[in-house]
Formats: sequence, C-alpha cells, structure tokens
Amino acid sequence: HGRVGKSSLHYIEDKIGKVNSSIVEGTMLSRNSESVMTEESLQAKAIDIIKDHKYVFIMCSSTNIDRIAAFYNANEAVGDKLFVVDEYQKKVLDIVANTSGENDGHYDFTDCVSFDGKKHYNDMRSNGFCMLIRNNKFSKKFLGSPTFKNNQTVIYSMWKGYLEGKNQDNRLHELIPQDDNGKLLYKYLHTSGHATEEALTQICDITEPDIIIPIHSEKTDKFRDFDINVNVKILQSGECVRI
Repeated sequence: HGRVGKSSLHYIEDKIGKVNSSIVEGTMLSRNSESVMTEESLQAKAIDIIKDHKYVFIMCSSTNIDRIAAFYNANEAVGDKLFVVDEYQKKVLDIVANTSGENDGHYDFTDCVSFDGKKHYNDMRSNGFCMLIRNNKFSKKFLGSPTFKNNQTVIYSMWKGYLEGKNQDNRLHELIPQDDNGKLLYKYLHTSGHATEEALTQICDITEPDIIIPIHSEKTDKFRDFDINVNVKILQSGECVRI
C-alpha cells in the first residue's frame, strides 16, 4: 500500500517469477485487527494537522522513506513551512532524492533542510516548521524550547506498542511532552509498512517457492494455514537451514 505498492507484484511476476526459497516476515499475522491505511490517505490527514499547528514535530522511522515522503509532501502542500531534519536524516534523504527523485517527484526532497546554527532559526520561529525528531539531543533541544512551545504538536507515526505494554520504550516517554497528569501529548497517525496476509499470499502464489522460512512473527504457524501448496519450514532459535 506504499507509493510503489501497485507495481511491486507486477515487477515480481515479470522479472522474478518462481523462486527456490522465500524468507518471509509475518509481522501482520498477529495484528489482523489493525486497519491498514494507504500512504496517500495518511498524507491527506497530515495536511490537516500541519495546517492547524505552527510547530509540528514528527516521530517516525528514519528509514521509512514512504512515510517521510508522505509528511514532506503534506508540508509542501501547505506551502509556507520549512521541513527540518538532523544531519544524519538529511544524508539519507539526499541519497533517496539523488537516486529516485528524477523518476518520481514524490521522493524529491529538495526543500528539506538540516538545522545549521542560526541559519534557519528566524524562519522557523516566524513561519513555523515540520521537524523529524528522534531520541537525540537535537530533538530534545527544540521540543523543550519555550520559543516553540505554543501552538506545537507531536505526530507519532510508529507502532503504538513502543508507547505502551510490554514493549514500551521509556526513552520515548522522556521525549514526548506530557500534561500535568503524565499523559503523553501526541497525535497518532500511522499505518503499518509490513505486508498483510493477503499480500503475503499473493507473493507466494506468484513466486511458488519450494520452501517458506517465516521470520519476524509471533504467529509463524499461520503460514501453514495459507491456501498455497508450499512446504513451510519454521526454524527454532539457533537452528540453521541450507538452501
């Protein structure tokens, strides 16, 4: 359901076809109740949030390029705010823009800037900004600044399990602003980038692997329930398989 999702299956069918073995992640097999929004829909929702707040902080994976592109293009649609990142993120986005930007304007991050001393500070303060944040000193500096406290919001665009439950990441709790009662203040705008059960089945039908090796899943047994004629090899911790 990402930007190139519609063409992926056609490419696999035309250029790859049958394979000997398929190592398949199954994250979504334990999240069947989770709705899957398209990146285009997420981008449309982001536009409304960016319009309503002067200072927008966005927390998402630094390598989830489709997600970053959705927020970047949402900010471009609003039109008057800088899109600010740290130096590491800028290098990542420059690589993407240089390799794919010419073929698809969706990945052209030309107007993205890394914060460089006072160079963009006045523009950020007067016109607002969208800023990608991570758990680092750079992000904490701006989130905690009184200058950007009024009319700010934090968009959280990762798995919610990092904020609550057994996988809670306390570092995120330290980064995201809280009210007087300790409640985290953020807007949740996320869609999983992992393949759905339907997509996994389609891939298996196209590639007809002799063996499937499931990884990254709490429900690996569900692969055996797929309506496909494939041998499923579920590895135990430390076990190896020769392909």
